Amino acid sequence: MREFAKYLVELSCDELSVPSYASGLKDYNYFANEYGYSDPSGYDSVRSFVERYFVGYQLGRLEYYLPILKSAIPQNSKILSLASGRPVVEALMSELGYDVTCSDLEVFREFEKVKNLFPHLEYRKLDVVVDEIPAGYTTILALGLLYLFDEATLRQFFRKVAEGVAHGGLVVVDSAISPDTMTSYLIHDILLRSEAHLKKVYYQLQGQKAAVRKVSYGFRKRHSEIIQIANEVGLAHFKTFSTGVSIELNRSYILRTLMRTIPGMSSLLKLMAHDAPFVNVYAFRKL
Repeated sequence: MREFAKYLVELSCDELSVPSYASGLKDYNYFANEYGYSDPSGYDSVRSFVERYFVGYQLGRLEYYLPILKSAIPQNSKILSLASGRPVVEALMSELGYDVTCSDLEVFREFEKVKNLFPHLEYRKLDVVVDEIPAGYTTILALGLLYLFDEATLRQFFRKVAEGVAHGGLVVVDSAISPDTMTSYLIHDILLRSEAHLKKVYYQLQGQKAAVRKVSYGFRKRHSEIIQIANEVGLAHFKTFSTGVSIELNRSYILRTLMRTIPGMSSLLKLMAHDAPFVNVYAFRKL
């Protein structure tokens, strides 16, 4: 497990005015601003909601989830979703007949608009690291959450969900980040970092002030680390669904250009980066 960072180019400033490193601590307001929770658009119909917040949203990440979750979670499950934010995948699961209750540090501010479209969906305020999980849920779901946790918090998270889910129930979690492999290191810590500095130089050559800001973003983990910590609290791993290598490759301007201009390059790069899928959904059963 290791901390990882993103390298962001900021304009109208120089190196001395930009901190080289910023804390990765993120609260609910950070995500509310980052993902536009106050955006009033896209709630006129189910179709507009799907087009605005599902298809192609967040690099297409959400589109990978639905078939995986349909495969992993029985239709008759009673599901508690953690860190739901804007509950897009949860809403679509509700539409498919799943019994889903969403939760987060705060109730999503536009939830009434979502519920008008998906009337069977519920939402509650819950901090899984601090609060007790309400009894009665046969599946606990957490998408896009594990990358935020250091080892101590990850252990606390798995203890909480193991205590809260029903015996024989499922815990289905996603890291929303590629695992800690050499390929992910080369993409994020070498290639994307270099591209950020090249972009900075480009702006400077155009006469603009520019600087690269290193921002801590979470913790990259190996598959084995996640599975072992879950096993220690009585959660038996039965499958990992990994996909979305193209999401990682498309972060790079250089790799995007190569895939767009050279026939067969996309397939070759996906093969070479097979151990750096962006979507990694881990399915556990409580013993």
